[in-house]
Amino acid sequence: MISIIEFINVYSLIGCVIVLLWYYNKSKRNYWRKLNVNDKKSIPVFGNISKFIMMQEAYFETLHKLYMYFEDEPYGGFYQMTSPTLLLKDPELITQILISDFKHFYDRGFEFVYVNKKLNPLSCHLFLANGERWRILRQKMSPVFTSGKLKAMYEQIFACIKLMNEYIAANVSDNIVGSDINLKELFERLTIDVIGTCAFGIECNSLKSNDQFRSKGVEVFKPRIINVIKMFLAVINKNLLHYFKIGDMKKDVQDFFLNTIYDTIMYRKSNGVSRNDILQMLMDLQNTYTNPKYAPQNLQNNILTNEEFDEIDIAANAFLFFIAGFETTATTLSYCLYELALNTKIQDKLRKEVQDLQNKQQKIGPHDLKELKYMDAVISETLRKYPILPLLNREITEAFEFSKSKLQLPVGTKIIIPTWSIHHDRKYYPDPEMFDPERFNPENKSRIINGTYIPFGDGPRYCIGKRFAQMEIKATLTDIILKYNFSPCSKTQIPIKYKEGTIMLSPSVGPWLNFTKRKV
Repeated sequence: MISIIEFINVYSLIGCVIVLLWYYNKSKRNYWRKLNVNDKKSIPVFGNISKFIMMQEAYFETLHKLYMYFEDEPYGGFYQMTSPTLLLKDPELITQILISDFKHFYDRGFEFVYVNKKLNPLSCHLFLANGERWRILRQKMSPVFTSGKLKAMYEQIFACIKLMNEYIAANVSDNIVGSDINLKELFERLTIDVIGTCAFGIECNSLKSNDQFRSKGVEVFKPRIINVIKMFLAVINKNLLHYFKIGDMKKDVQDFFLNTIYDTIMYRKSNGVSRNDILQMLMDLQNTYTNPKYAPQNLQNNILTNEEFDEIDIAANAFLFFIAGFETTATTLSYCLYELALNTKIQDKLRKEVQDLQNKQQKIGPHDLKELKYMDAVISETLRKYPILPLLNREITEAFEFSKSKLQLPVGTKIIIPTWSIHHDRKYYPDPEMFDPERFNPENKSRIINGTYIPFGDGPRYCIGKRFAQMEIKATLTDIILKYNFSPCSKTQIPIKYKEGTIMLSPSVGPWLNFTKRKV
């Protein structure tokens, strides 16, 4: 129970911060007009994102209003609170900054994220890394996602899928009516078990019980009121977050993941245990590439020192793979089944493709998944309509000029690419709200304009776990579609609504579907 004094102190702090931001805002107000960039009138302090800050809409909705406001312009200026940000719309320019001129846009430039080992130890990972540190980390981590190593993890994934089927069977009645299932909860349990065994060698048993991994994982993505204060302070000076000890997540959640990973590291070191998983790869990275003595001669200057890659860095990068492999994959599977339930012809066509492959191979292995071309199209269309991270962030690391417009942008300029809006632009995808996998058949796929389909990003900083996620999604769909029919139920939200105050594209409810067993 918060005391009256604490209540007054919190709101006094907020009041002081708003006053400071009000004055700070004056110096930034004409930033885009000085560069001859069209911008949208903003609210002092809150800029153009007030509804998101007040948790009245999701961030992609805020960005989409700006996207529509700038109409046919290639870009437009707006303010994330007091921070001038360029909203980039033109596919050619998007491809330019993500790929061809990547060296000018190395860093992600998250405005409200504070990477700090003491305050936010779990923030020191690859996704938020900048500059040379990012390049070295990316180079060292990429080998864990080669085709051979991914195939070696397939049996571990399939063992978790088998447990998922037992979970569904226990919750679905044998009668013709079937049972209603919360897809998000179901697939969160699955992906927790998968990432637990493939990343850490830990049996989470989420499909058998209400384990801590899932409950703590869900907490990571929950919107918090404290985040509003955090955003205000970050705009003034990110060091204020350290002063007021405001971290990215609740301390008990942070401590749970840190202690779990530390304990696993210590157990392996003490007992000489080595596994083929992501945590082991990170431990090997520390043991080998943090010491110049063990690095090959041609890599002597391509290392991280012990101070630059310690146990905190191992824990942070292991945590990155946990959150990336947990929430995003679970949500994608949920949206995919949701659309299959609403589009029975697509569901039947996909089932026939899988059935035909099974009749041919008896047991579908990892090498067989590439034959499921229609499934590829279904997943691609799911990610077009529902890009789980509906925006890409970049920051200019070297002064740059857009050749098409002669716009010169200084170092430090923030850029946002509104992925969701581009995926829903009628210029690129006619009838964008329609779920149509045929957009991604071989003939149509070749016509997709570069820079208009980027659910995993593109260029050197594309999602490192892309192939792992695709394999897990395909393996899950392959199994579940042969065993069950799924259809809307009384709890199904049509159209789907999204959580407010979040950056991720998360459903506000469920989604729920009715499952009935098929005769196999």
